[in-house]
Amino acid sequence: MKGLFWGVIILLGVGVFQCYIFKSDAKEWQKKKKIYKGKGMNFIDDYWIKLYTGFKEYGIKESVKLILFKDRIIFEIAGDKKEILFKDIEDYRIQTETQLIERASLMKVACFGVFGLGMKGKEKELNKEYIYIKAIYEGEEVNIVFNMKIGTNEDFIQRFHKLMNEYKVVNTDKIIVTK
Repeated sequence: MKGLFWGVIILLGVGVFQCYIFKSDAKEWQKKKKIYKGKGMNFIDDYWIKLYTGFKEYGIKESVKLILFKDRIIFEIAGDKKEILFKDIEDYRIQTETQLIERASLMKVACFGVFGLGMKGKEKELNKEYIYIKAIYEGEEVNIVFNMKIGTNEDFIQRFHKLMNEYKVVNTDKIIVTK
């Protein structure tokens, strides 16, 4: 009977703690939304990611904050902000490590001709998934590869895809064709 009593007490404690965390997260989210709205930006959410590649001055970074807005994404890397507008995003998808290596092999051929095929690479099948975004940043093409720290890559891509589609619908309506 004592074990049941303590079990119920522990479950109640965990429930109260989760409610407290959820409530403080909701307040924090509202606060961020208000701050960014004052800057003319529509905040959606922020995420912690592990960045593998994308910006030439950084290698692999364990803790990068990705801030998602209705019309852009911002990567906060070691206090530096890298902002990419949705209009500059050319491609985004989930890719396996094998697919990323194949893409890199094509780049080797483009850069080094047939000699690029002789460069060493991993040969085993690699199925770990990453998020890949191809965009124009500061006039140059960047290939950004990262993983979500919390949550799944698929959940992020679905949300991102929805925002990109909404952005395209809103901004396609503003295009005026003149002859």
